[in-house]
Amino acid sequence: MAHTRSRCSSAPALPPATLLRAANTMIEANKPVASANGHTIRLVGKDEYKEAAECLAEAFVDDEVARYFLDMPDTARWANKRKWELHASILEYVTYALVMGERDE
Repeated sequence: MAHTRSRCSSAPALPPATLLRAANTMIEANKPVASANGHTIRLVGKDEYKEAAECLAEAFVDDEVARYFLDMPDTARWANKRKWELHASILEYVTYALVMGERDE
């Protein structure tokens, strides 16, 4: 999918398993966690959910599960821009829900 580069780090994306382990550790300890390559993983505040969603959209642009809704028969004729917009919107809504859900606990 074609899209413009965001303000996300230009460093290579971490494997999903590494992100999951770090996120679980961070949540249990309630503090940021540094990964092996020096990136820091931290909780995202509600005022930065859009930037976080944009980074997630870029990180999962080629993920088969994330592309499930984009590669359906009824979207086969969609332009890549339209697919990118749907992909980014889905991750924005999910990120917002997760950030707001974190505040309820």
